Amino acid sequence: MTAPAPFQIHATDAQLEDLRARLHNTRWPEREVVDDWSQGTPLSYVQEVSTYWADQYDWRSREAALNRLTQWRGRRRALASILSICAHRMKTPCLFCSVTVGPVQ
Repeated sequence: MTAPAPFQIHATDAQLEDLRARLHNTRWPEREVVDDWSQGTPLSYVQEVSTYWADQYDWRSREAALNRLTQWRGRRRALASILSICAHRMKTPCLFCSVTVGPVQ
């Protein structure tokens, strides 16, 4: 893909069910030995967030909300034109995320 192309997020029911299963089947480490964040994120907090994502997070409503926004996918060089459009015409904040799949060329 060379030119930026619009896209929408779509997670299948199978993907969401797989995520829920993996969250429920997490093998947790032993609890940290201190009662603060000095050894990293407390296990209880991570477990609470994991439970929320598995059982309460409404992915479909977030997916719908994100899909109401204009989203683009393309190579980094091509995205410069989108930044120009966002900055000068749309008055819409732009968020750029870079994901590399496979070897970097």
